[in-house]
Amino acid sequence: MDLKASPLCARLDDLLPISIHLGEAELLFTDSIRYADLARAAVVAIALSIWEDMRHAFLSFVCLFAAAVMWLAPSLTS
Repeated sequence: MDLKASPLCARLDDLLPISIHLGEAELLFTDSIRYADLARAAVVAIALSIWEDMRHAFLSFVCLFAAAVMWLAPSLTS
């Protein structure tokens, strides 16, 4: 495995703004926090939302998780 392929090893200084929606039960929770910290250090605009008791890819499960509906709701009204 080539760890250089990890986003944690990438140059972040030329990225567009980032939005991360992270479930507390996410397997990659710590890596996601590290990525957000690295982006902030590279002066990239970042919005980080942490969702209680949610797991990986919870936003894909609108029919199962109220949090996914809450995330989706603003785009349905615009």
